Amino acid sequence: MRPQAGSRPASGEPAPHREHSSTAATSREVTDMAARTVAKTPARRSQPASSRRPTAVSSFSLRVKREERNQKIRELIALAREQGYLTYDDINEALPESVVSPDEMDSILILLRGMEIEIVSAKDVDKIKLRKEEEDRLRRADAEAALDDPVRMYLKQMGQVPLLTREQEVEISKRIEEAENNSRRLFLRFGCAVKLCLGLLARIENGEERFDRVVNDKDVESRQKYFRQVRRLRNTIERQARQVGEIYRQSRKRSLKKSERGRVLKRLEQSRNRLAQSLEKLRFKQKAVEDLAELTAEPYRRMRILRSRIQKLGSSPTKRQELQAARKELRAMEQEQYMSADEFITRWEEMRSWMRRGLQAKTEMVEANLRLVISIAKKYTNRG
Repeated sequence: MRPQAGSRPASGEPAPHREHSSTAATSREVTDMAARTVAKTPARRSQPASSRRPTAVSSFSLRVKREERNQKIRELIALAREQGYLTYDDINEALPESVVSPDEMDSILILLRGMEIEIVSAKDVDKIKLRKEEEDRLRRADAEAALDDPVRMYLKQMGQVPLLTREQEVEISKRIEEAENNSRRLFLRFGCAVKLCLGLLARIENGEERFDRVVNDKDVESRQKYFRQVRRLRNTIERQARQVGEIYRQSRKRSLKKSERGRVLKRLEQSRNRLAQSLEKLRFKQKAVEDLAELTAEPYRRMRILRSRIQKLGSSPTKRQELQAARKELRAMEQEQYMSADEFITRWEEMRSWMRRGLQAKTEMVEANLRLVISIAKKYTNRG
């Protein structure tokens, strides 16, 4: 029997509604499946005479009827995707008896339900619409809650951060200043700091970096005067760097006596300090210096690798060439930094420690300031 308006499927209640997946099958694939399913459906033994098909039908007319039926099925699938369900009236209207037989209709219904399309009676349409509206409302509420919950949680956590007293603000400010000064001092004494700072200066002069992002404007009378001064300052820095390199080379001579080595090392430290003072005159902001300091991680990593390799190869008589190559590379890196690998690694780790302390102090200050903003906002909004 064909599905009539208001009727239900033989199995009882309509299948529960599930959101249709657009990737289940394309319309053309579905209609091809329908054609194969219909072709395989056996004829019923006791079929009414009125529903029997003529046996002598041309292949052309069969093809036309099949294409018409497939098009109607595609239209039904599109309608189901649009409204989320199909009624028996929708199916009867799209597939009258002139298009499909009862056997074909059974196959098509099975196919539609297999695609998770809900087929309902006309009287249940209002219930389906109400259910979909409620599902949509719940989905929107869940989405809003997912967005709102992290914000509420953050505000709640920030509300637990105590407000700072004047003494606490001063104490944190001193910690920040101490950390910045020490990390800056250690970085500017690395040999690679010269190349990094002069490279940044060149990018400012070429317009590749913004002046106000890198240079402390409050320490500079005018940009024109700054660029005039740094031209002379660059020459001074390059000359001092050559002097430091030469003194370090002398300090590595094995022929030096203990007393002579002590004097050379003292000169080396004094020369490094003068070079660092000249680099300070570039007036770079703390953030710019910290960004440059991050670039020293690579020589630190490489020095540690070479030092470890040399220690391992020292006891291997068969890898003499590899040992010599590692020592040569490490000596070259030490010359570039104006200090031994052990000294560079120790100072680098100290610099990183100060940078972490500074970041921690800044975080405490920012959180306290946010707590103050939140407490003021609550007074105006009367929210807990």
